[in-house]
Amino acid sequence: MVNKFFMHKARMAGDEVIDKSTETHDTFDSAKQSMHAYLGAYGYGNVKDITFVQAFITDKTTHNSIIGDTWNAPEPTPEPEQ
Repeated sequence: MVNKFFMHKARMAGDEVIDKSTETHDTFDSAKQSMHAYLGAYGYGNVKDITFVQAFITDKTTHNSIIGDTWNAPEPTPEPEQ
């Protein structure tokens, strides 16, 4: 049986979903590279206004996530009261 791997991804700006999709990969390493590239491109404050990035991998033999990660923008530091 040939296995396929699916990299599910989503990102948000504020409360609005601006991207969500699933990619199909022939190998786990390919799916993992794509997941890390997506998180690196849009997460960790790399793109202004992006507040949430999530990516995870499943395969066709399981309904559970094999590996995944989520990044949420940190809450802004409140201005000190004067």
